[in-house]
Amino acid sequence: MSPAKNQRRSSQSRIGIIQAVQTPLGFFVLVVLVVEVIFGIVAGLRPDADRTYLIRSMVALIFFVVLVVAFLAYREKGLNSPGPKEELSTAIKYSLLIGPPDDMPQFDIAIIEWKDEECFLIGRGIKEPVTLVPTRIGPSFRVQISHQTLEKLKPDEPVELRLMDAKGHCWKVKRFFIFENLLPLSWGEDRELVLKDYSDQLDEQ
Repeated sequence: MSPAKNQRRSSQSRIGIIQAVQTPLGFFVLVVLVVEVIFGIVAGLRPDADRTYLIRSMVALIFFVVLVVAFLAYREKGLNSPGPKEELSTAIKYSLLIGPPDDMPQFDIAIIEWKDEECFLIGRGIKEPVTLVPTRIGPSFRVQISHQTLEKLKPDEPVELRLMDAKGHCWKVKRFFIFENLLPLSWGEDRELVLKDYSDQLDEQ
């Protein structure tokens, strides 16, 4: 291999090492490794008595590194790890899609504007506000439920949605389990009265 190729490969190796060291802990470990290599080289060139001293120093340095790394790892975990409730909150990802009513699948429910202060998740001893957000997955809404509300729910207890639109009409999502992810919207009052109020918007589509 030519000297130019050797020099290029050596330069690339140095760049790779520099890029790999991106944290104080990584830099600390790199420095210790370099010192170990230097100790090893020096130990090979020194008399037996001095070599024993250097080997002992190397062993002591290794134990020191282990203690420092363990302390830093413990401190980092203690400072940054979430508590039990925070872990539960970040782990829970709830996704519920609401589609058109079963008896009128062609109804574009995306034209509905919801009255957020009158939209609730109802369960056993629970009445929590929810928000319905339009999606790009056809005429549907995604239901946003807070983590605090999810923590109050049990997977084996059914819940339902009671909703009101901006026109004052009542809607609902019939009883379902929290692990379900696609449900139809249901009429909360006479269907013909609701469609009459939306007739102009439906004719425009």
